[in-house]
Amino acid sequence: MSKLIYEELLEGEELLWQGQPVLYPINKKLKPLLIGLLVILFMPALIIYIIEPFMVAIWLVSIFFGAIISIPMIFITEKRRYNRNLNTYYGITNKRIIKIMDYKDKNIEILRINGILNLNVIMKKNNTGNIIFGDSSVDFYGKYNALTFYDLENSEEVYALIKSLIK
Repeated sequence: MSKLIYEELLEGEELLWQGQPVLYPINKKLKPLLIGLLVILFMPALIIYIIEPFMVAIWLVSIFFGAIISIPMIFITEKRRYNRNLNTYYGITNKRIIKIMDYKDKNIEILRINGILNLNVIMKKNNTGNIIFGDSSVDFYGKYNALTFYDLENSEEVYALIKSLIK
């Protein structure tokens, strides 16, 4: 899958599993978001039109400028998320957990198997999941404070593999 994981292996270490986050198509998430945004923004315009027609012009101008700013930001955010997932690699060896993000800078996170004190799996409705190696608290941006494998397609199997290594 990725030579980056193989480059991080230590002598005598065996790679048991490697994977990547699920790559969601960018437009799959954007369509419902944009439709919801349009409904939220234009419904008040209809209500205001009934009450005061002049206020609708002011409302529509503010919506126009808001859309010029927010819609490109949504596309940029989704494109960054897609590229980050495309360049993220996970590995499990008989001794360590390895996560490599090679998006803008190469970021390597490593955790020894015997250093795992807490292991959590969070399953999503779309049959993917996150495996959290430590405390499952999140920061201001919704990212876990511990090493995490995000958006795994086979998270239950990977979780079982890690559990078997911990024992």
